[in-house]
Amino acid sequence: ASGAIKSITVEAVTSVAPEHAADTKFFQEYTDAHAGSALKSWLVFEVVGVLIGAFISGLVSDRLNFTLEHGPKIKSGVRIFGAMTGGLLFGFGAQLGRGCTSGAALSGMAV
Repeated sequence: ASGAIKSITVEAVTSVAPEHAADTKFFQEYTDAHAGSALKSWLVFEVVGVLIGAFISGLVSDRLNFTLEHGPKIKSGVRIFGAMTGGLLFGFGAQLGRGCTSGAALSGMAV
Protein backbone atom coordinates (compact mmCIF):
# COMPACT_ATOMS: atom_id res chain seq x y z
CA ALA A 1 0.00 0.00 0.00
CA SER A 2 2.86 2.39 0.67
CA GLY A 3 3.96 2.04 -2.96
CA ALA A 4 0.52 3.11 -4.13
CA ILE A 5 0.61 6.15 -1.86
CA LYS A 6 4.04 7.01 -3.25
CA SER A 7 2.72 6.74 -6.82
CA ILE A 8 -0.27 8.95 -6.02
CA THR A 9 1.99 11.51 -4.31
CA VAL A 10 4.39 11.60 -7.26
CA GLU A 11 1.51 12.07 -9.69
CA ALA A 12 0.01 14.84 -7.55
CA VAL A 13 3.31 16.73 -7.25
CA THR A 14 3.99 16.31 -10.98
CA SER A 15 0.53 17.72 -11.77
CA VAL A 16 0.58 20.61 -9.28
CA ALA A 17 4.26 21.62 -9.43
CA PRO A 18 5.84 20.23 -12.61
CA GLU A 19 8.92 22.47 -12.30
CA HIS A 20 9.65 21.15 -8.82
CA ALA A 21 9.17 17.56 -9.96
CA ALA A 22 11.50 18.11 -12.93
CA ASP A 23 14.21 19.60 -10.68
CA THR A 24 14.05 16.91 -7.97
CA LYS A 25 16.07 13.72 -8.40
CA PHE A 26 13.52 11.55 -6.56
CA PHE A 27 10.64 12.59 -8.80
CA GLN A 28 12.78 12.31 -11.95
CA GLU A 29 13.84 8.76 -11.13
CA TYR A 30 10.31 7.72 -10.24
CA THR A 31 8.71 9.20 -13.36
CA ASP A 32 11.46 7.72 -15.56
CA ALA A 33 10.81 4.27 -14.08
CA HIS A 34 7.04 4.62 -14.59
CA ALA A 35 6.63 5.72 -18.18
CA GLY A 36 3.47 7.67 -18.86
CA SER A 37 1.81 8.01 -15.47
CA ALA A 38 2.72 6.87 -11.98
CA LEU A 39 -0.94 6.02 -11.49
CA LYS A 40 -0.56 3.12 -13.95
CA SER A 41 1.43 1.20 -11.35
CA TRP A 42 -0.07 -2.17 -10.46
CA LEU A 43 0.05 -1.17 -6.79
CA VAL A 44 -2.44 1.65 -7.40
CA PHE A 45 -4.82 -0.72 -9.17
CA GLU A 46 -4.42 -3.26 -6.37
CA VAL A 47 -5.28 -0.77 -3.62
CA VAL A 48 -8.26 0.62 -5.56
CA GLY A 49 -9.48 -2.94 -6.21
CA VAL A 50 -9.18 -3.90 -2.55
CA LEU A 51 -11.15 -0.82 -1.48
CA ILE A 52 -13.88 -1.36 -4.07
CA GLY A 53 -14.03 -5.11 -3.32
CA ALA A 54 -14.32 -4.50 0.42
CA PHE A 55 -17.11 -1.98 -0.13
CA ILE A 56 -19.05 -4.34 -2.41
CA SER A 57 -18.54 -7.26 -0.02
CA GLY A 58 -19.88 -5.24 2.90
CA LEU A 59 -22.80 -4.02 0.81
CA VAL A 60 -23.76 -7.50 -0.44
CA SER A 61 -23.45 -9.13 2.98
CA ASP A 62 -25.41 -6.32 4.65
CA ARG A 63 -22.49 -5.57 6.97
CA LEU A 64 -21.75 -2.10 5.67
CA ASN A 65 -21.81 0.39 8.52
CA PHE A 66 -19.69 3.39 9.27
CA THR A 67 -18.63 3.22 12.90
CA LEU A 68 -15.56 4.31 14.78
CA GLU A 69 -14.54 2.01 17.59
CA HIS A 70 -12.73 3.51 20.56
CA GLY A 71 -12.46 3.08 24.29
CA PRO A 72 -14.85 4.79 26.69
CA LYS A 73 -12.29 7.42 27.73
CA ILE A 74 -11.06 8.26 24.23
CA LYS A 75 -12.93 10.72 22.06
CA SER A 76 -13.43 10.10 18.34
CA GLY A 77 -11.11 12.95 17.31
CA VAL A 78 -8.27 11.61 19.45
CA ARG A 79 -8.78 8.11 18.00
CA ILE A 80 -8.69 9.40 14.42
CA PHE A 81 -5.64 11.58 15.10
CA GLY A 82 -3.78 8.68 16.73
CA ALA A 83 -4.60 6.28 13.90
CA MET A 84 -3.58 8.78 11.21
CA THR A 85 -0.36 9.71 13.00
CA GLY A 86 0.59 6.08 13.60
CA GLY A 87 -0.15 5.14 10.00
CA LEU A 88 1.87 8.04 8.61
CA LEU A 89 4.84 7.27 10.85
CA PHE A 90 4.70 3.57 9.98
CA GLY A 91 4.55 4.32 6.25
CA PHE A 92 7.37 6.85 6.51
CA GLY A 93 9.51 4.38 8.43
CA ALA A 94 8.88 1.69 5.83
CA GLN A 95 9.91 4.01 3.01
CA LEU A 96 12.92 5.28 4.95
CA GLY A 97 14.15 1.72 5.46
CA ARG A 98 13.36 0.84 1.82
CA GLY A 99 10.99 -1.78 3.15
CA CYS A 100 7.37 -2.69 3.03
CA THR A 101 4.66 -2.22 5.64
CA SER A 102 3.30 -5.72 4.90
CA GLY A 103 6.74 -7.23 5.39
CA ALA A 104 7.10 -5.43 8.70
CA ALA A 105 3.78 -6.82 9.89
CA LEU A 106 4.61 -10.35 8.73
CA SER A 107 8.04 -10.31 10.35
CA GLY A 108 6.61 -9.52 13.77
CA MET A 109 7.53 -5.85 14.02
CA ALA A 110 4.30 -5.19 15.90
CA VAL A 111 5.38 -7.57 18.67
